[in-house]
Amino acid sequence: MPSNKRDEPEAPVFREDFAPYGGLEAQVHTEADPHLQEELIRTQIHLSKQQRAFLTEQAKLTGLSMAAQIRNLIDTQMNPKTTDWDHNPLLEDTVVDPSFQGSSDASVTSDSQIYGSYEE
Repeated sequence: MPSNKRDEPEAPVFREDFAPYGGLEAQVHTEADPHLQEELIRTQIHLSKQQRAFLTEQAKLTGLSMAAQIRNLIDTQMNPKTTDWDHNPLLEDTVVDPSFQGSSDASVTSDSQIYGSYEE
């Protein structure tokens, strides 16, 4: 008796098998995502149209899924380069002006010096 194709169980198809925005050809590129070896927690986020358009365009260019791109962006923020701290003006020594004459009680009266006095 010939077998019926309906009787044969089909192998499950997962989204990961069709790497988004590139079909099966892009599947090769997803191997570059180091997070694929980790346990990932499904998370849903809302994006603006501009954010989604950006991720979609990047997905076409890089072959990485939108989720992989978001993970990479988060990793970048979590692990800043040590050079990010070099030449940061906020971390430089405070400039001292020897000619500046401040009030001796400035820490106590700073509000009235900045905003003025409520007394008439």
